[in-house]
Order: sequence, then C-alpha cells, then structure tokens
Amino acid sequence: MKKNRFIFDTNALVSAFIFGSGNNAKAFDKALTIGRIIISPAIQSELWEVFLRSKFDRYVRFEDRIIFLEYFERQSFLWPFSLPIIRACRDPKDDMFLELAVAVNA
Repeated sequence: MKKNRFIFDTNALVSAFIFGSGNNAKAFDKALTIGRIIISPAIQSELWEVFLRSKFDRYVRFEDRIIFLEYFERQSFLWPFSLPIIRACRDPKDDMFLELAVAVNA
C-alpha cells in the first residue's frame, strides 16, 4: 500500500465531485496521485446514503453519482480492521473520520 494515507469526509467528497474544481477537488486528485484514500465500512455506507439523495439530482444525474461512487471504491482501500473509539468532534457523526485517521496513521 502507498505510504501516504488520506481520509476525506463526506462533505469534501460531495463538493469535489459536484463542483469539480476548487480545493476539495484538488485535494482529492492530489491524494490519488501521491497516496491512498482509506475508507471504513461506516464511511462507505454514509457516502452511498448521502450521494444518492435526491437533492443532488439538480446538480448531477443519479447514474453519474453511482459511477463516481463505484470509481471511488475502486480507488480507495476499505480498512478491514477495528477502529479505536474516539469521541472528540463537536458533531459525533464526524468521529468516524477521526477514528479511521488515527487507526491508519493518516
């Protein structure tokens, strides 16, 4: 596995995909170039749930979002190991990103 490991939260990935330019898209492209994006099963599940929301239909076709998610999963490494329990974020739903980052030394 590539040495550099990156974790993206769902909002950053949505922004990178829908708007295609800007800092989130640049960070995503750079991460793919110099390292590996790591996801957990919980993050994977949230990505699918969020990306398939009908509110994004006005920006990107449903089918194109599925294609992106499938591409993203091929480019990412699904972390199969247990994660530490961390409760540090203001939004408890964001703890899963911090837990994964700590587990993989991202």
